Amino acid sequence: MLRVTLIITLLFSLPPLLAQPPQLSGKNQLSLHGGFDFQGPNGDKIDLEVGYGWFLRDDLMVGGEYQWSLLEDIAPGEDDYRAQQASVVVEKLLIGESQLVPYAGLEIGFRNSNFEDLDESGLVYGGRVGARYFLTESVSIDGSLSWLLAEKEVFIVDFEADDEYLYPSIGISAVF
Repeated sequence: MLRVTLIITLLFSLPPLLAQPPQLSGKNQLSLHGGFDFQGPNGDKIDLEVGYGWFLRDDLMVGGEYQWSLLEDIAPGEDDYRAQQASVVVEKLLIGESQLVPYAGLEIGFRNSNFEDLDESGLVYGGRVGARYFLTESVSIDGSLSWLLAEKEVFIVDFEADDEYLYPSIGISAVF
């Protein structure tokens, strides 16, 4: 895990050192998003998401994401909720002249969840809205709100299995 953290840190450290033109078409994007809540009513929560995308045009990105979720101490005993999700993502940037760029996106993927008797896998799909604030021409801080639906109850919401999930995310993205 330390090796992965060091590699990701290195990848995010290099792009600001390289001169990048403002055009995004043909460029790649690497992103790291997450959410932590160690005082939540449902227990300690960690969500990590890593993504890679390619800009077809300056305002259209297609990519893939992998999300890992852990929710500890949500019930008496030793059981924790764990989930993995792999998705294909399409995002449309609403490019303007400012450093703040709003976007909207769609995703479809597959999620596997494990908690006590719950061992479900299924198709997930949904949308997201967000904004990127470009610190440089190649590095941005990203915040989004996603709403996902699933064919099965693969999410844990308020101690219950559910087939829909609304979650905020914050992260950093690098274009190279």
